[in-house]
Amino acid sequence: MSESSVFRPGIGNQPSYTASNIRYSDGRMTATLQGGYPADSVDTPGSSRVTSIYRDLEAGECIDHPGVGTFTLMYVNPIVIPFAVGGGPTATFQFVPAPGFIAYWDKESEVNR
Repeated sequence: MSESSVFRPGIGNQPSYTASNIRYSDGRMTATLQGGYPADSVDTPGSSRVTSIYRDLEAGECIDHPGVGTFTLMYVNPIVIPFAVGGGPTATFQFVPAPGFIAYWDKESEVNR
């Protein structure tokens, strides 16, 4: 994810996540992951007590968003290429959906059966 992109793993617009502060800090790859459901969202799963997450992660660390899934920071590229489209810093996350969470790729494969 670049700092200007939004990751929406569900079949609607929510939940949504962004990455920021993509950098090397004391020789470690770090990034901030934040997002989830708006506080007034009707899409929030009943089992999900946490509507949103916000955490600084180092490479290899993960954060669990109950009812949605687990995000693990895999790699960062903090290099900025001036005047290049998509030339900003990027962070690579692994996302594993929680049981019962319907990701957009699950819905697409169901339609194509």
